[in-house]
Amino acid sequence: EIISIDEDLRRKILTMTDSVRRLRLICKTAEETVSMMRARKVATEIAALSEDEEEKDLKVGPPQLPPWASQISMGTRIEYYWNEEYGWSPAEVVEEPLKIMDELLITVRFDAD
Repeated sequence: EIISIDEDLRRKILTMTDSVRRLRLICKTAEETVSMMRARKVATEIAALSEDEEEKDLKVGPPQLPPWASQISMGTRIEYYWNEEYGWSPAEVVEEPLKIMDELLITVRFDAD
């Protein structure tokens, strides 16, 4: 009862017969929980010490895509910043964006191709 875990995981741990696998699973779960707790504590401390309102709005947990990312679809016109030499390059999204975990993969065709 050191960490709070869901019932399915608790059941899995209790029914495991391989003690090494059981201990590895418990340690992995505990590490994830402790890491999240530490991150929340640090974020709270930073927010408490900060004068800047933007720094006070710290979020802990899996990253989320910004709201505008869901508006990108095939046919959307975008501009991509290469570098100082080439600057902004206009392009068109040529496939539906693919979301993989917390990333959005976008295939584009540049106008200058």
